[in-house]
Amino acid sequence: MRRIARLLITLPLALAALATCTSRRHDQEAASSSKTAEPRDDFVEARDRIVRESQAKLDELDVKLANLRRDAEARSATLTSESKAAFADAIAKLEQQRASAQRVIEEAKSSTAEQWQQVKQRADEVLKDVDDAYQAAAKKLRE
Repeated sequence: MRRIARLLITLPLALAALATCTSRRHDQEAASSSKTAEPRDDFVEARDRIVRESQAKLDELDVKLANLRRDAEARSATLTSESKAAFADAIAKLEQQRASAQRVIEEAKSSTAEQWQQVKQRADEVLKDVDDAYQAAAKKLRE
């Protein structure tokens, strides 16, 4: 009888201790998994933000390019054939650079954290190249 009484008293205590231990372990595992998930989420947010900003730069370039072409058409009567050819070459280079930048941005959209530094560096380089090509085309039109 005493054994049964002791068992009835200790069994709920043992079950409560087991539940507490299991709960703590679950909390620790959840905290650990959220720590590993947070950097991934931070990377995705940063990558997506940079991709949006890069795409916005290309969209802005498209507007500038359209304006540049409009200006060239308006001035076409006063441009020499050499100036027209130089401007056409500069525009062709700009369009190639823009297409290259768009490819890198598309690649960046699906890049992993391991690939990101290389992809970001390439994106920065091609965006600079696009800007340089635009400046060169605008300069050809002013000459």
